[in-house]
Amino acid sequence: MLIKYKKSKKKNLLYILLSILSSLSLVISLESHSKKQILQFLRDQNIVSNLITRIFSDIWLSISTGPLFCFFIFISVFMLIYYTFKHYNLNKKETIALVSISIILSFFLFLFQILNREIITNYIILRFSLKIIGYSLILYCLITIIFKNLKFLLDYNFSKATIVKNKKKIIIYCSIFIFACWIPYIIAYYPAMLNLDTVDQIRQIYGLSNFSFLRTSVQLSPNIVINDSHPVFLTFIISIFLNIGKLFNSLNFGMFLFVLIKVCISLYLFSYLIYFSLEKGINRYVCLFGLIFYSILPLFPMAAITIVKNYIFGIFYLIYLLMFYKLVFNTDEVVNNKKFLICFSVCQLFIMSIVKHGIYVSAITGMILILYRKKHWKNLTFSIFIPIFIFQVLFSSILLPSLGISKGKSAEMYSIPFQQTGLYITKHGEEVTSEEKQNINKVLYYDRIKKNYNPTMSDGIKDFSYRADCTGKDKSSYFKTWFKMFFKHPLTYFQATYMNNANYFNPNSLTFLYYSDYEMDRCLKYMYANKIKLTDNSTFQYIYNIKKTKNEYSPENVYTDIKINREKKYLYYIDKKTNEKVELSSKHNIWITPLESLKGIRDVLLSLTTLMKKIPGINIFMGLGTYAWICILIIVFGILKKKKDLILFMVPTIASYLIMIAGPYAGFRYAYPIVQSIFLLIVVAIKELNNNEELRKIKE
Repeated sequence: MLIKYKKSKKKNLLYILLSILSSLSLVISLESHSKKQILQFLRDQNIVSNLITRIFSDIWLSISTGPLFCFFIFISVFMLIYYTFKHYNLNKKETIALVSISIILSFFLFLFQILNREIITNYIILRFSLKIIGYSLILYCLITIIFKNLKFLLDYNFSKATIVKNKKKIIIYCSIFIFACWIPYIIAYYPAMLNLDTVDQIRQIYGLSNFSFLRTSVQLSPNIVINDSHPVFLTFIISIFLNIGKLFNSLNFGMFLFVLIKVCISLYLFSYLIYFSLEKGINRYVCLFGLIFYSILPLFPMAAITIVKNYIFGIFYLIYLLMFYKLVFNTDEVVNNKKFLICFSVCQLFIMSIVKHGIYVSAITGMILILYRKKHWKNLTFSIFIPIFIFQVLFSSILLPSLGISKGKSAEMYSIPFQQTGLYITKHGEEVTSEEKQNINKVLYYDRIKKNYNPTMSDGIKDFSYRADCTGKDKSSYFKTWFKMFFKHPLTYFQATYMNNANYFNPNSLTFLYYSDYEMDRCLKYMYANKIKLTDNSTFQYIYNIKKTKNEYSPENVYTDIKINREKKYLYYIDKKTNEKVELSSKHNIWITPLESLKGIRDVLLSLTTLMKKIPGINIFMGLGTYAWICILIIVFGILKKKKDLILFMVPTIASYLIMIAGPYAGFRYAYPIVQSIFLLIVVAIKELNNNEELRKIKE
């Protein structure tokens, strides 16, 4: 008894020490304190200055909450640690895996804050280490609890026959509920939200000069401004709705019709996911979470009302995943079904035609699926590679050039090396040799790199420093130099790539949504311009027609000089000499923007979005890192439980992340396909991670 008591006492003491460490990691910040501040604090407290007192003083100054809240955190953390270690036992393999993943996730949670500093002191490194240790312990406990309680996410009162019988009712009722929550967004942003990329496509349709055409490396025809920087198939679809709008003398009506179709498809898909989860025997509270997730979070209605390629791709990506689910888990049933395989091929054609990287998702996923399902390689090869051949060879390589449609700029695929070069020159510019400068300058204007480098977005370099006329030989010289420079400062290359993609993996980094009136004004001013010219320093010059004259006007700053009259639907500027208003005219009278009368509702919705980012529990779903963490945990759990089919099902998601990392920046619209499909991934993971005995219970 005495020995047991002593062991128990030691364990409780260890839990207390671990709780203090973890609680400390939650309340200290990574803000820097100068040596002067620390010494002043020690003098004020009449404490002798030495290494230990300076370290503790720095930590004390970093505590950002009051003593009462700190005590509450300590009690909560202690209960979590005590409960976890008292009730759950993991084998060696599980312990190593969960400890490792907890440390990795904690490391990336705060890495951006460290790398985004000009000066990193030893005190900051110490606090960074404390936060990693403390957060790792908390995450380990939380992940262990989830891992050991997956069976409670099943519904043991499940009746598949009843769910299937009520399929239509479930989908209809869910659609009505989601639609009711989305109505304010649909009304406030009538007819549609646009993105500069979409406006670029609209200008292509009207034969107007546009950003993407001016940046193409080889223009096949100066009279055909359509190019494949943006998906040509989607440009064609947008043109159909613009022409429908013309028939009714309202471009707004045409765009609103497009939005309504998008909304209806999204409603059906999200409602079907709720039915799908119920049909798989998932706990009803989890299903209710899914319904609230798609209804309340502003991410989804705002994506539904926005016409931009990534959100439209998201619709077909979700359909693709649902079909891929059948290929993975019901292979024998569907692989010989010609109708299903044809539909799967058509779906792949859509995801390739709507975003360029769709072909990589399809190809990577397809090849791995064939390797896993060698028995059915013939049928799978047909359904996967025929669409790739149609799109890449017949459509992109033969049809588009024959129509005079130019290829987009090649710089789009070089975000990773360009960002690495940008940071290298910013940090180690004095080490760059004349030969290296010369080779870099063949592809990138060397003197512009440092000025245009943005650690979180590659647009600055690839849009304003890239030489569109560089040859294949020039690129070869650049990449040889880029490769050699890696060995001089490999950590710089890692830092550049991570900083450009940090938002994808950090839940603390909240999503930025482009739905303010300022963003809409940017689109309208670009849409209204008569011409766009590319200047010598790779920026764009907007040129407008002055109404009732043949004169033109080019503002110094389009965002401040050009004003908007929404009521009468025209743009104007104030003449600096006469101080009079000068009205501008649009060649094709293109005016697509939300109504001024609904600005009040838009302001309320934006305020609501801002509020949601501050509400604990809700705000974690407003950060893209949360979705990456969920995907990582699903893969780790699948490996631990040896669920090969679940890991196979995650391949499209893994492929998407790899492609996103190679993209221009970690933006919400690029991650949206994964964000909207996360509930499907969770549902499939819950079903597959539970052992056969648990599944048998709910089947019975």
